[in-house]
Amino acid sequence: MKNLVSFTLVVIATLALATSTASATVIYTSDFSSGTDSWFKGANTGNLTGGSGLLTWTESGNSMEEVIGRSVSAQTLSVGQTIRLTFNYSQNGTTTNNIIRAGLYQTTNSLGADNWAGGNATGSWQGYTTFVRDNSAAGNVARVDNGTGSTGSLGPTQGTANGANPAVTVTAITSPANNTQFNINDSGTTYDVVFQVTYTSVSQMDTLFTLSSGGTTHFSVTGTTSTVYNTFNGMFLKQAGGAAMPAIYSNIQLEVIPEPATVGLAAFGALALFGFRRRK
Repeated sequence: MKNLVSFTLVVIATLALATSTASATVIYTSDFSSGTDSWFKGANTGNLTGGSGLLTWTESGNSMEEVIGRSVSAQTLSVGQTIRLTFNYSQNGTTTNNIIRAGLYQTTNSLGADNWAGGNATGSWQGYTTFVRDNSAAGNVARVDNGTGSTGSLGPTQGTANGANPAVTVTAITSPANNTQFNINDSGTTYDVVFQVTYTSVSQMDTLFTLSSGGTTHFSVTGTTSTVYNTFNGMFLKQAGGAAMPAIYSNIQLEVIPEPATVGLAAFGALALFGFRRRK
Protein backbone atom coordinates (compact mmCIF):
# COMPACT_ATOMS: atom_id res chain seq x y z
CA MET A 1 0.00 0.00 0.00
CA LYS A 2 2.82 2.38 0.91
CA ASN A 3 4.45 1.77 -2.46
CA LEU A 4 1.11 2.35 -4.20
CA VAL A 5 0.60 5.67 -2.41
CA SER A 6 4.15 6.74 -3.23
CA PHE A 7 3.66 5.70 -6.83
CA THR A 8 0.40 7.68 -7.06
CA LEU A 9 1.99 10.80 -5.60
CA VAL A 10 4.89 10.60 -8.02
CA VAL A 11 2.47 10.12 -10.93
CA ILE A 12 0.54 13.23 -9.92
CA ALA A 13 3.73 15.24 -9.49
CA THR A 14 5.11 13.99 -12.79
CA LEU A 15 1.94 14.89 -14.68
CA ALA A 16 1.81 18.32 -13.08
CA LEU A 17 5.45 18.99 -13.89
CA ALA A 18 5.15 17.80 -17.44
CA THR A 19 2.01 19.86 -18.02
CA SER A 20 3.47 23.03 -16.53
CA THR A 21 6.79 22.81 -18.36
CA ALA A 22 5.12 22.06 -21.68
CA SER A 23 2.31 24.58 -21.31
CA ALA A 24 3.93 27.70 -22.79
CA THR A 25 7.15 29.30 -23.93
CA VAL A 26 7.47 32.98 -23.03
CA ILE A 27 8.80 35.00 -25.98
CA TYR A 28 8.63 38.46 -24.48
CA THR A 29 8.03 40.15 -21.13
CA SER A 30 9.37 43.37 -19.60
CA ASP A 31 9.27 45.51 -16.47
CA PHE A 32 10.25 48.58 -18.55
CA SER A 33 13.16 49.32 -16.26
CA SER A 34 15.08 50.43 -19.35
CA GLY A 35 12.42 52.82 -20.61
CA THR A 36 10.18 51.83 -23.51
CA ASP A 37 12.12 48.58 -24.08
CA SER A 38 12.17 48.95 -27.88
CA TRP A 39 8.49 49.75 -28.24
CA PHE A 40 8.23 52.41 -30.93
CA LYS A 41 5.58 54.79 -32.21
CA GLY A 42 4.07 54.22 -35.64
CA ALA A 43 4.59 57.92 -36.35
CA ASN A 44 6.66 60.71 -34.81
CA THR A 45 3.78 62.28 -32.89
CA GLY A 46 2.50 61.37 -29.44
CA ASN A 47 4.37 60.65 -26.24
CA LEU A 48 5.67 57.20 -25.29
CA THR A 49 7.52 56.59 -22.01
CA GLY A 50 8.46 53.60 -19.90
CA GLY A 51 9.47 52.94 -16.31
CA SER A 52 8.41 51.37 -13.00
CA GLY A 53 6.72 48.47 -14.75
CA LEU A 54 4.57 50.71 -16.95
CA LEU A 55 4.49 51.68 -20.62
CA THR A 56 2.56 54.94 -21.00
CA TRP A 57 1.31 56.04 -24.39
CA THR A 58 -0.49 59.28 -25.24
CA GLU A 59 -1.50 59.26 -28.88
CA SER A 60 -1.91 62.35 -31.04
CA GLY A 61 -3.78 62.14 -34.30
CA ASN A 62 -5.22 59.36 -36.42
CA SER A 63 -4.30 56.01 -37.94
CA MET A 64 -0.63 55.15 -37.38
CA GLU A 65 -0.21 58.13 -35.05
CA GLU A 66 -2.23 56.10 -32.54
CA VAL A 67 -0.22 52.88 -32.75
CA ILE A 68 2.86 51.52 -31.01
CA GLY A 69 4.69 48.31 -31.87
CA ARG A 70 7.60 46.08 -31.01
CA SER A 71 9.56 43.42 -32.87
CA VAL A 72 10.26 40.00 -31.35
CA SER A 73 12.09 36.92 -32.58
CA ALA A 74 10.06 35.29 -35.33
CA GLN A 75 7.75 32.50 -34.19
CA THR A 76 6.34 30.01 -36.68
CA LEU A 77 3.34 28.10 -35.38
CA SER A 78 2.66 24.45 -36.11
CA VAL A 79 -0.91 23.23 -36.47
CA GLY A 80 -2.52 23.23 -33.04
CA GLN A 81 -0.25 25.90 -31.56
CA THR A 82 -1.34 29.28 -30.20
CA ILE A 83 0.52 32.58 -29.89
CA ARG A 84 -0.89 34.70 -27.07
CA LEU A 85 -0.40 38.36 -26.16
CA THR A 86 -1.56 39.43 -22.69
CA PHE A 87 -1.38 42.80 -20.94
CA ASN A 88 -3.04 45.05 -18.40
CA TYR A 89 -4.63 48.27 -19.63
CA SER A 90 -5.82 51.39 -17.84
CA GLN A 91 -6.32 54.99 -18.83
CA ASN A 92 -5.64 58.28 -17.11
CA GLY A 93 -8.69 60.27 -18.16
CA THR A 94 -12.09 59.71 -19.71
CA THR A 95 -13.43 59.76 -23.23
CA THR A 96 -16.60 58.91 -25.10
CA ASN A 97 -15.08 57.26 -28.14
CA ASN A 98 -12.14 55.00 -27.53
CA ILE A 99 -10.51 51.93 -29.09
CA ILE A 100 -8.45 49.20 -27.47
CA ARG A 101 -6.74 47.18 -30.18
CA ALA A 102 -4.13 44.42 -30.23
CA GLY A 103 -2.45 42.75 -33.18
CA LEU A 104 0.16 40.14 -34.09
CA TYR A 105 1.99 40.40 -37.40
CA GLN A 106 4.90 39.32 -39.54
CA THR A 107 6.81 42.26 -41.03
CA THR A 108 9.59 42.27 -43.59
CA ASN A 109 11.68 44.77 -41.64
CA SER A 110 12.10 45.07 -37.89
CA LEU A 111 10.67 47.99 -35.93
CA GLY A 112 13.81 49.84 -34.92
CA ALA A 113 12.73 53.46 -34.49
CA ASP A 114 9.76 55.76 -34.17
CA ASN A 115 7.90 56.59 -37.37
CA TRP A 116 8.13 53.00 -38.56
CA ALA A 117 4.99 53.60 -40.61
CA GLY A 118 6.60 56.55 -42.36
CA GLY A 119 10.27 57.19 -42.89
CA ASN A 120 11.18 53.84 -41.35
CA ALA A 121 8.44 51.82 -43.03
CA THR A 122 8.33 48.17 -42.05
CA GLY A 123 7.79 46.91 -45.57
CA SER A 124 5.21 44.23 -46.23
CA TRP A 125 3.30 42.78 -43.29
CA GLN A 126 0.65 40.15 -42.71
CA GLY A 127 -1.32 39.01 -39.68
CA TYR A 128 -4.35 39.59 -37.48
CA THR A 129 -5.84 42.20 -35.19
CA THR A 130 -8.94 42.67 -33.05
CA PHE A 131 -10.36 45.69 -31.32
CA VAL A 132 -13.27 46.86 -29.18
CA ARG A 133 -14.67 50.37 -29.58
CA ASP A 134 -16.38 52.56 -27.01
CA ASN A 135 -18.99 54.06 -29.29
CA SER A 136 -22.69 54.85 -29.36
CA ALA A 137 -23.10 52.53 -32.36
CA ALA A 138 -23.47 48.97 -31.05
CA GLY A 139 -22.37 47.63 -34.43
CA ASN A 140 -18.90 49.05 -33.84
CA VAL A 141 -18.44 47.24 -30.58
CA ALA A 142 -15.88 44.76 -31.92
CA ARG A 143 -14.12 43.62 -35.05
CA VAL A 144 -11.70 40.93 -36.14
CA ASP A 145 -9.32 41.77 -39.02
CA ASN A 146 -6.79 39.97 -41.12
CA GLY A 147 -4.90 41.32 -44.04
CA THR A 148 -1.69 42.14 -45.84
CA GLY A 149 -0.02 45.34 -46.92
CA SER A 150 2.87 46.26 -49.16
CA THR A 151 4.19 49.27 -47.25
CA GLY A 152 4.44 50.35 -43.66
CA SER A 153 2.19 53.32 -44.36
CA LEU A 154 -0.74 50.92 -44.68
CA GLY A 155 0.08 49.80 -41.20
CA PRO A 156 -0.75 46.69 -39.23
CA THR A 157 -4.08 48.12 -38.10
CA GLN A 158 -5.54 47.99 -41.58
CA GLY A 159 -6.82 44.89 -43.29
CA THR A 160 -9.88 43.06 -44.50
CA ALA A 161 -12.63 42.69 -41.94
CA ASN A 162 -13.16 39.02 -41.21
CA GLY A 163 -16.91 39.24 -40.94
CA ALA A 164 -18.89 42.34 -39.97
CA ASN A 165 -20.28 40.72 -36.85
CA PRO A 166 -17.79 38.37 -35.18
CA ALA A 167 -19.05 36.28 -32.29
CA VAL A 168 -19.25 38.55 -29.25
CA THR A 169 -20.47 37.93 -25.73
CA VAL A 170 -20.95 40.98 -23.59
CA THR A 171 -21.59 41.92 -19.97
CA ALA A 172 -22.06 45.49 -18.85
CA ILE A 173 -19.09 47.53 -17.66
CA THR A 174 -20.89 50.77 -16.80
CA SER A 175 -24.38 49.41 -17.47
CA PRO A 176 -25.15 50.90 -20.89
CA ALA A 177 -28.82 50.79 -21.74
CA ASN A 178 -28.55 48.15 -24.47
CA ASN A 179 -25.71 46.24 -22.79
CA THR A 180 -23.80 46.02 -26.07
CA GLN A 181 -21.38 48.92 -25.75
CA PHE A 182 -17.94 49.10 -24.26
CA ASN A 183 -17.69 52.07 -21.89
CA ILE A 184 -14.50 53.04 -20.10
CA ASN A 185 -15.47 56.37 -18.57
CA ASP A 186 -13.92 55.13 -15.36
CA SER A 187 -10.36 56.36 -15.17
CA GLY A 188 -8.25 54.11 -13.00
CA THR A 189 -9.85 50.73 -13.67
CA THR A 190 -7.29 48.14 -14.79
CA TYR A 191 -8.44 45.74 -17.51
CA ASP A 192 -6.89 42.36 -18.29
CA VAL A 193 -6.59 41.89 -22.05
CA VAL A 194 -5.85 38.70 -23.97
CA PHE A 195 -5.33 38.48 -27.73
CA GLN A 196 -4.39 35.15 -29.23
CA VAL A 197 -4.13 33.49 -32.63
CA THR A 198 -4.44 29.71 -33.02
CA TYR A 199 -3.27 27.73 -36.05
CA THR A 200 -6.27 25.42 -35.97
CA SER A 201 -5.66 23.54 -39.22
CA VAL A 202 -3.78 23.95 -42.49
CA SER A 203 -6.71 26.03 -43.73
CA GLN A 204 -7.94 27.81 -40.61
CA MET A 205 -6.75 30.43 -38.13
CA ASP A 206 -8.80 31.36 -35.08
CA THR A 207 -8.51 34.56 -33.04
CA LEU A 208 -9.71 35.35 -29.53
CA PHE A 209 -9.81 38.74 -27.80
CA THR A 210 -11.03 39.01 -24.22
CA LEU A 211 -11.27 41.94 -21.86
CA SER A 212 -11.99 41.55 -18.16
CA SER A 213 -11.64 43.34 -14.83
CA GLY A 214 -12.19 42.29 -11.26
CA GLY A 215 -12.78 38.69 -12.30
CA THR A 216 -15.59 39.63 -14.73
CA THR A 217 -15.18 39.02 -18.46
CA HIS A 218 -16.70 41.97 -20.32
CA PHE A 219 -15.97 40.88 -23.88
CA SER A 220 -15.04 37.71 -25.67
CA VAL A 221 -14.54 38.39 -29.37
CA THR A 222 -13.85 35.38 -31.58
CA GLY A 223 -12.91 35.17 -35.23
CA THR A 224 -12.20 32.44 -37.77
CA THR A 225 -10.57 32.84 -41.16
CA SER A 226 -9.22 30.64 -43.93
CA THR A 227 -6.51 33.24 -44.61
CA VAL A 228 -3.56 31.52 -43.00
CA TYR A 229 -0.50 33.36 -41.69
CA ASN A 230 1.44 31.39 -39.10
CA THR A 231 4.70 33.33 -38.64
CA PHE A 232 4.79 36.33 -36.30
CA ASN A 233 7.56 38.76 -35.38
CA GLY A 234 5.72 41.85 -34.20
CA MET A 235 3.21 43.02 -31.58
CA PHE A 236 0.99 46.09 -31.98
CA LEU A 237 -1.16 48.08 -29.55
CA LYS A 238 -3.50 50.96 -30.26
CA GLN A 239 -5.14 53.60 -28.10
CA ALA A 240 -7.37 55.79 -30.23
CA GLY A 241 -10.42 57.96 -30.61
CA GLY A 242 -11.80 60.94 -28.76
CA ALA A 243 -9.49 63.22 -26.83
CA ALA A 244 -5.92 62.02 -26.45
CA MET A 245 -5.17 60.64 -23.01
CA PRO A 246 -2.49 58.46 -21.45
CA ALA A 247 -3.03 54.74 -22.03
CA ILE A 248 -1.12 52.74 -19.45
CA TYR A 249 0.11 49.22 -20.29
CA SER A 250 1.75 46.79 -17.88
CA ASN A 251 2.57 43.08 -17.58
CA ILE A 252 2.88 42.75 -21.36
CA GLN A 253 3.75 39.17 -22.25
CA LEU A 254 3.93 37.16 -25.46
CA GLU A 255 4.02 33.36 -25.35
CA VAL A 256 3.63 30.34 -27.61
CA ILE A 257 1.38 27.55 -26.34
CA PRO A 258 1.74 24.03 -27.76
CA GLU A 259 -1.21 22.00 -28.92
CA PRO A 260 -2.98 20.07 -26.11
CA ALA A 261 -1.84 16.74 -27.54
CA THR A 262 1.78 17.82 -27.12
CA VAL A 263 1.20 18.52 -23.45
CA GLY A 264 -0.48 15.14 -23.00
CA LEU A 265 2.31 13.28 -24.76
CA ALA A 266 4.91 15.03 -22.62
CA ALA A 267 3.11 13.96 -19.47
CA PHE A 268 2.64 10.41 -20.75
CA GLY A 269 6.28 10.16 -21.73
CA ALA A 270 7.44 11.33 -18.32
CA LEU A 271 5.12 8.84 -16.67
CA ALA A 272 6.28 5.98 -18.88
CA LEU A 273 9.88 6.80 -18.09
CA PHE A 274 9.09 6.70 -14.39
CA GLY A 275 7.37 3.31 -14.76
CA PHE A 276 10.31 1.91 -16.68
CA ARG A 277 12.77 3.05 -14.04
CA ARG A 278 10.56 1.67 -11.28
CA ARG A 279 10.44 -1.80 -12.87
CA LYS A 280 14.23 -1.81 -13.15
